[in-house]
Amino acid sequence: MGKPKVYITRPIPDQVVRAARTKFDLRIEKEWTAGFSERLLTGCRDAHAMIVSPGDPIDDAIISKLPRQLKAVATYSAGYDHIDVKAARRRGIEVTNVSGLSDRATAETTLLIALNLARRVTEAEQLLKSGTWRGWEPAGLLSPGLYGRRLGIVGMGSIGGAVAALGRAFGMHVFYHNRRRLPSALERSAVFCPQLEQMLEVSDVLSIHCPLNEDTHRLIGSNQLRQLPHGALVINTARGEILDEDALLSSLECGHIAGAGLDVFRDEPKPRAQLLNHPRILALPHIGSATEETRIKMGLQVLLNLEASLAGKRPPNRVA
Repeated sequence: MGKPKVYITRPIPDQVVRAARTKFDLRIEKEWTAGFSERLLTGCRDAHAMIVSPGDPIDDAIISKLPRQLKAVATYSAGYDHIDVKAARRRGIEVTNVSGLSDRATAETTLLIALNLARRVTEAEQLLKSGTWRGWEPAGLLSPGLYGRRLGIVGMGSIGGAVAALGRAFGMHVFYHNRRRLPSALERSAVFCPQLEQMLEVSDVLSIHCPLNEDTHRLIGSNQLRQLPHGALVINTARGEILDEDALLSSLECGHIAGAGLDVFRDEPKPRAQLLNHPRILALPHIGSATEETRIKMGLQVLLNLEASLAGKRPPNRVA
């Protein structure tokens, strides 16, 4: 028998492609244009498995039309909210994700955003490039900074824990809200808040790191944003639908929230203009895990998952 056929919905790093070709017969989409459903169903028509990405909506309608020989869907991400796992399970399709490899990179992105907002970096750069900077002055571009401020983390998983470690390195006081408290060795002096409201009240910087599911959809809305201290910063590097974007815009307009940093959006890859053009929102194109080392490691884990699935073995990161 020949190599199993694998359809890949988007370009992946060359090093991962080379490794994949030793095990699989690949078909890789080179461009990402409109007509996703039609292209996917055409591309995977003779495939045994496919590799998808967070922006690929693998819903019940698509799963019902997948070819019978397709037995595995591997997502190139930790989150798998874009896949209808229940529908895949009904069809006997195994779903896998990548876990524990993007922690450091996403935590770096979170602190990058926090530093930018807390030190008014974008504003300062624009002032300089516009030619309107008048020179150093004692009251110029003053900011609260991060040292001594209170960092509230929603979701103290591996990424949240990495953010907590970096926050402590900057002298921040760390609080977190989880479904359950962590063992003290993993808390590392962070303060557990059983109720989300408890944490919001003391969060000068709120950072979102929980997975998207039915319980966390729009978890942070108008009521939650009002509970933050006046002048708080809000950062989302998890999933766009966890944060109510309309509520965020209202909180920014009334001045209660001082600034926001978004690496994820409800409407990717075309977020609303109000978010992209807002002077107090730092908007990034979902680059949380985008370091070369991280994306290669993620890709190699995807291949291990597929290899196990197609060999009839339990893959390392099975979700269905």
